[in-house]
Amino acid sequence: MVHKILRLPDVIERVGFSRSSIYAFVENGTFPKPVQIGIRAVGWLDSDVDDWILDRIEKSRGIDHSLASLKTSGSSEGGSK
Repeated sequence: MVHKILRLPDVIERVGFSRSSIYAFVENGTFPKPVQIGIRAVGWLDSDVDDWILDRIEKSRGIDHSLASLKTSGSSEGGSK
């Protein structure tokens, strides 16, 4: 698997939040932490940002993967009575 590191301008473009909002989310644990890529440089793994975006979408639409997987597995096991 190839990982791409996104710099802050790319993260801002992807998520639509300001720099200060992103760092506030990082501080309170609701956004992925950046990785150190240099002495004074950080970036975010694109997969972490993508996962965060998908999680936000799922939460806003009320999707729960644990329930969805139970419904899927349950319907295939004993669907006919």
